[in-house]
Amino acid sequence: MSYSGYGVKCTPRHGHLTINGVMVWESEWCRDLDPHAHNRGLAIFLLDPFKCSISESHVYDTHQKEADAAELISFLNGMSNGTFVIGITADEAVHSLTKALPTLSKIGVDVGDVHYRGSFGFIAEKGFPEKTMLRKVLTEEESNTNPAKFHASITGRPTCVQIEY
Repeated sequence: MSYSGYGVKCTPRHGHLTINGVMVWESEWCRDLDPHAHNRGLAIFLLDPFKCSISESHVYDTHQKEADAAELISFLNGMSNGTFVIGITADEAVHSLTKALPTLSKIGVDVGDVHYRGSFGFIAEKGFPEKTMLRKVLTEEESNTNPAKFHASITGRPTCVQIEY
């Protein structure tokens, strides 16, 4: 489940990624308990569908750092065809994402219409943009009441992966 921060109010928000019932990533907005649990931008995960595990993860602060958008482009371009990638927004991810939009579009992630603090999430297999599962919520207001989220299964592999975010 993705999430957005909420203006100047400190309204707790929570995002997470669960694979086969196991939480593999979580992030929170406005929690005093663990300030390290807050991520901002676009969290990217590489999924190994044979081992049902995340082989690599990165959080790109595409809200504040244009350099992170450039790093995201390099990372996505460097993946081999057939690689499964999961993306989840946390807090705000689109302010400095503009340069990465064409690269995301190549894998089936068209999010150029997502506004400030809107949310989105996706599961893509590089080289097969028609298979991409994308959920997006365009505005901050909508995202604060019903952020982008879904459940998915990757089948046709030796192991069936259940993903929730």
